[in-house]
Amino acid sequence: MRGVMEKCSFCLQRIEQAKIAQKVKAGPSGDIKLKESEGTIPRTACQQACPAEAIVFGDVSDPESQVAKLKAQDRDYTVLEFLLTKPRVTYLARVRNPNPAMPDYQESPVSMKEFTEKNGNPFEHHEGGHGAGDGEPRASGKTTGKGAR
Repeated sequence: MRGVMEKCSFCLQRIEQAKIAQKVKAGPSGDIKLKESEGTIPRTACQQACPAEAIVFGDVSDPESQVAKLKAQDRDYTVLEFLLTKPRVTYLARVRNPNPAMPDYQESPVSMKEFTEKNGNPFEHHEGGHGAGDGEPRASGKTTGKGAR
């Protein structure tokens, strides 16, 4: 439906359509596995729309596929992995240039310990912190002035 936000289905309809086409093509041989090397794996809508080609889908069980090679990198991680939810989506960590001679170099903390030493603990309550305003106590929810009875 256009204009309505929906949960991603990983373009299941495109994958199923490609499987059906592969079944018809394979005939009695029964070779219905979609292969990136043969170009039978369809591209998802977001994959087609991304000009930077930053979204990659494919067969993880095929060691020669692009997605399997990307997942094998040290930069691959899953969000909230410690919850053991086994998500289908993984991400690649950003590569930062550690060369100070480069024009885009920015010294940034590598670890949470380094960040805390430099900026203080971001999880502690600070006076005048977020939402504190000018330090004065907040007014109650009652209205005063025009229209109040």
